[in-house]
Amino acid sequence: MLELNMDDVLAVLGSVRAYLIAVAVALVLALLVTFVVNKRTVKNLGARKLTHSATWVVALIAALVSINMMLLGPLSNVITLATSDKLALSSSTIKKTNELAINLEREGTVLLQNNDNTLPISNPGNINVFGWASTNPIYGGTGSGALSDAYPTTSILDSLKNAGFKTNDQLLSSILITLLSADKLL
Repeated sequence: MLELNMDDVLAVLGSVRAYLIAVAVALVLALLVTFVVNKRTVKNLGARKLTHSATWVVALIAALVSINMMLLGPLSNVITLATSDKLALSSSTIKKTNELAINLEREGTVLLQNNDNTLPISNPGNINVFGWASTNPIYGGTGSGALSDAYPTTSILDSLKNAGFKTNDQLLSSILITLLSADKLL
């Protein structure tokens, strides 16, 4: 059963407004021509009937073209959703999907080995930070993941320094040189 939401109805009407206006204009013009072409303006009965017929044929074609454009354009998704079968996941499909997700997680997860109890690093010391994301981090994406200057952020390097670690400046400078060289190539 289709559930109707008034906002959705208004949105659909808004998307087909131009087509509905075209149909209305064609019908109004046909009525106008029908009333204007009468016994007083056109004496010949054959010419009058031909004008009336041609006017209504043109109006009908214009209406059909507009309706066709509505159905194949903005209304195509609405019609598809209204007429398609509603499918539901079976419990066996959900079970298989969950098993697949668990297997993917098992195969895709890499565990960090803590040989000689080196983790967590308890006493701050020297540390190497690799990769461009450590020197040029991106703090969000678009949409709900976006961040702006309104929110304070701390880089990876700054957070390590704040925790008392010393980073390898020679390694960091080579990363920056690589980044600058790549920017010049673009």
